[in-house]
Amino acid sequence: MSKPLTEKQRRFIQTHHSELASGEMAKRLGVEKNLIDRYLAESVLSGKKKNIFTTILLLLPLAALLLLEALLRVFNYGPNLDLIVVKEKNGQKYCALNPEVGKRYFSTGIAAVPELYEETFAYQKPENGYRIFCLGESTTASFPYELNARFHRLLQDRLTTLFPDKTIEVINVGLSAVNSFTVREFADELVDYQPDLFLLYLGHNEFYGAFGVGSTQSFGKNRTVILFNLWLQKFKIFQLLRNTIAALKGNAERSTATAPTQTLMEQVVGNQYLAFGSADYQKAAQSFRENLTDIIKIAQKNRIGILVSTLTSNLKDQAPFHSLFSAQLPREAKTQWENFFQQGLEWEKQKAYESALAAYREAEKLDAAPAKLHFQMGQCYEALQRYPAALAAYQKARDNDALRFRAAGEFNAIIRQAGRDAKAPIIDMEKVFAENSPHGLTGFELISEHLHPNFDGYFLMAKTFCAAMAENNFIAGAADWNRQLDKSDEEYKHFAAVTEFDLSIGAYKIERLTSHWPFATPVIMNIPMPDEALASKLRQLTTTYSQGNISWNEAHYQLASDFAARKLYDRAEQEYHAVLKIIPENYYPYFKIGDLYLTQEKFALAATWLNLALQRHSRSPYVYAKLATVHFHTRAYEKAVANFTAALNLNKVSNEFSPAEIAWAEYYTAVAHLQLGHKGESLKALDEVIRLQPENAPAQQLRALLQSNATVQLQLTP
Repeated sequence: MSKPLTEKQRRFIQTHHSELASGEMAKRLGVEKNLIDRYLAESVLSGKKKNIFTTILLLLPLAALLLLEALLRVFNYGPNLDLIVVKEKNGQKYCALNPEVGKRYFSTGIAAVPELYEETFAYQKPENGYRIFCLGESTTASFPYELNARFHRLLQDRLTTLFPDKTIEVINVGLSAVNSFTVREFADELVDYQPDLFLLYLGHNEFYGAFGVGSTQSFGKNRTVILFNLWLQKFKIFQLLRNTIAALKGNAERSTATAPTQTLMEQVVGNQYLAFGSADYQKAAQSFRENLTDIIKIAQKNRIGILVSTLTSNLKDQAPFHSLFSAQLPREAKTQWENFFQQGLEWEKQKAYESALAAYREAEKLDAAPAKLHFQMGQCYEALQRYPAALAAYQKARDNDALRFRAAGEFNAIIRQAGRDAKAPIIDMEKVFAENSPHGLTGFELISEHLHPNFDGYFLMAKTFCAAMAENNFIAGAADWNRQLDKSDEEYKHFAAVTEFDLSIGAYKIERLTSHWPFATPVIMNIPMPDEALASKLRQLTTTYSQGNISWNEAHYQLASDFAARKLYDRAEQEYHAVLKIIPENYYPYFKIGDLYLTQEKFALAATWLNLALQRHSRSPYVYAKLATVHFHTRAYEKAVANFTAALNLNKVSNEFSPAEIAWAEYYTAVAHLQLGHKGESLKALDEVIRLQPENAPAQQLRALLQSNATVQLQLTP
């Protein structure tokens, strides 16, 4: 019987088995060859088992994670953070932007997470359809305006006018307080929804928007790490982990939570002050450059058109939020600098602008970094009508503003270069706004506060995007745009149905925003009204709406009633148009416009609008009654009788009329029957009037005349 191998022999075999045959090893060790062969076979088997075991150990955690992810999805853990959700109405599917998608990017310290407007678009793009997605931040979202006043709706008005044979969808995917990281992710996801064109306006939020270098919502400053974290956001496990960490923070989190009265602008700022050209500034600029390049590549790879706009902001009417001295400036030099600066301010107060500039230049020799210096120099140049110098000074003030809510000029240079590199068309919105501003200095004429356009500014944006689309052959070749269908700016503004109430909502939001840090004084945007009573009503409705105590359409209806009471019928009609543009399936605005025309005795127009109302609500007794009144006044008595009868029969089911309104309808029915020679039917209707209103003198007199067979002098007022 063979002796088993010793430990020393086993080590020798393990060391030399790859270079020596088993027979040769047997000779050297003085053992039988079959012992070595058996040992080698057992070693291989043992190694395989070890590898399998190791693999299983490695795969078990992954399998557990996959199982947990599957279970979390099955049980719908957490909110749905998809950008697009599919919904159904009346058996028809449609797509909608998900308001909650912002929760991907805002997890802690935010009292109210920014939400997308729930824009909708067709589940199946029509054959003649053209689909545009507008991508960006709060300016793209059209802050501070809502609904009809948003720039993409103003653009859609133009496109649907110019292409009546196409179904143009302009969908706004702008989200406040995000930056190019979010837009890059949105663009990648929207590829699956058959876009024809991306419109981009972004870049102001690169520092404080979610994942910016100065943001409270941060995963650090490394772009690769940020992109990896954005990828992880797609998994429910990551949401669970994030929520668990937040729960563990518990009381500490609550004790440092942002006050709900703070604006979103205040809540997103972490590292406040960032010097021009600093390391963090350069990181933000580089991330913007790479993200923008990626967005353009995503569009071009998927054969989607793309238009990128440069950025505009308030130059002449927005002082810098914060000024910084150069890092190495000695204390004594700072004191000297402040003395020169204060001298300049004193000269400015006396309107001695050249002397002020001389003092400011002395300060500039000591340190050119503080943004407020260049702003004051800009004001002096503007007062002296040296507008190119004023523009250069204002631009430097913007660039050196250490609280970076306005993008520096370098970001527009990045946008232009990205367009050149990718051969993608660029819209120079900065230039357009300057050309439409007094002396080329962009300010409150087109901007609400520091960077968000006012309504005229958004109107100009829409017009500029539309022109650029034609110039770059989007939708159709430039020569094939239906220019003969185009309207004037005033006609487009009227068609937009943006009323004083819509503008007042924007003014309210701007006043609230600028009443907080970092603004020095609130911006008050006055909305002209015909009289003080209407102005007071507008303020009251705006506040009530903004506090969530009245619906948007009801506020428009109330203003319309007030305008109509003053016989301001055109303005009343615009209030109703505002609502029907948003909810065209709602019969009520059509009904009220028809009633306005009836009041003005414009019977043909009244009939048109009332019939439109009837198409949308065929069982409204009020619509039938008003339509019957139109027919009565146009002497179409058979139609009048038919519609009054329909109104009264429908009211028996819905019970909407008051007794007085029933009596009114019966009286007119009686008169219409009489005009048709239906004396018996007329008497029946008059009997019903008198049953409801025994003291109704006109009805009593008419019945008495009919019963006496006397000649009847019709009285049309019950």
